Amino acid sequence: MNKNPAMNDAMIIKPYTRLVSLTIRPEHVFHFPQGLPAFEDFKNYVFTISPETSPFVFMQALEPAGLSFVCVDPFLVHPQYAPRIGPADQDVLRLTRPDTLMLLSIV
Repeated sequence: MNKNPAMNDAMIIKPYTRLVSLTIRPEHVFHFPQGLPAFEDFKNYVFTISPETSPFVFMQALEPAGLSFVCVDPFLVHPQYAPRIGPADQDVLRLTRPDTLMLLSIV
């Protein structure tokens, strides 16, 4: 997962969720080069975090508009969770500082 370098900084994207229309800045778009398992064709997502839906986070696809996933911090569900993120995965994620990683699980 990484920011999409092909996105134009001046572009504003308006995905439509079931609840509201959001204006998204390009730097907030996360690009999954290989998509997600079973959703390989859909590569661009934004995360919406709201106090009203806490602890849940919504991962909204930019296309198709109706595709979104409910996510949660896995440590809230299983505090002893200890994911292993090896060097190859860190390279794919362009992860230079593991302490800045935000980890979410799709519910």
